[in-house]
Amino acid sequence: MRNPVQKTLKAEVSLRDRGLFSGVPVTMRLLPAKAGHGIVFVRVDRHATRIPAQVDFAVDQPRRTALASEEVTVETVEHILSALAGLGVTNAVVELDAAEVPAFDGSSQAFVEAMLSVGFADQAAPVEPLVVRERVEVTAGDSVVVAEPVKDPGACQFSYELDYRPHPFLGHSVARFTPALDDYASAIAPARTFVLEDEAKALQNIGLGTHLTPETLLVFNDDGPLPPNSLRFSDEPARHKLLDLLGDLSLAGRPIVGRIHAVKSGHALNRAMAARLLDACK
Repeated sequence: MRNPVQKTLKAEVSLRDRGLFSGVPVTMRLLPAKAGHGIVFVRVDRHATRIPAQVDFAVDQPRRTALASEEVTVETVEHILSALAGLGVTNAVVELDAAEVPAFDGSSQAFVEAMLSVGFADQAAPVEPLVVRERVEVTAGDSVVVAEPVKDPGACQFSYELDYRPHPFLGHSVARFTPALDDYASAIAPARTFVLEDEAKALQNIGLGTHLTPETLLVFNDDGPLPPNSLRFSDEPARHKLLDLLGDLSLAGRPIVGRIHAVKSGHALNRAMAARLLDACK
């Protein structure tokens, strides 16, 4: 079976909003790139510093994935990376004029819709997938991410097990995405980031996300989302965690062929799996 070809955007597209945590207004431009380029962030406000979307450039930040090069950072990159990976875009430039990617509603839907509006171009170079050859597991406390081989690339699956028990509303749920069968744009992209009510208050007390309200962010108490928000899917929180997982794993720099299952994992553990899979292929 031949590998699929690499893909980029047919034209550039521009989006503008505020960062999720910082609230800083930011313009993001997505531009086509040549075959073999990969996904690269460019901070146009910081001497056009280039930061490849690769796990070696990841730096620790709470509750999000950030990348850095030459002391210049890009933050909350997981949603745009998930959108690019979910749509099969292997080569693109992501220009930013501030540190944090625009948030919109906390999902990847705005990015997906923008890219679909300009379309994609196949490129004359095959994708070199990252094939899982043996079982790999990374853990942190009671959180785990497991990667296992699949015999058929069409059987690739990514799943996330959310476990907020004993929270009376969030509880336990599992979301799954099979790239060969499921539509990322409709099944995963609309799922929004979420936070518990006490977590939202704690973050705002230290100056993060002070511009957000229950109308613009999915906030949960024991009874469910605070009004006027409501769920887009019954398992929307698990789907969003799966969205994050896809974005973080894309830092491997190559599409992963395997079965990935995550349980209660966060960004750091997701990235650890990307790094382990790369090491296993050396």
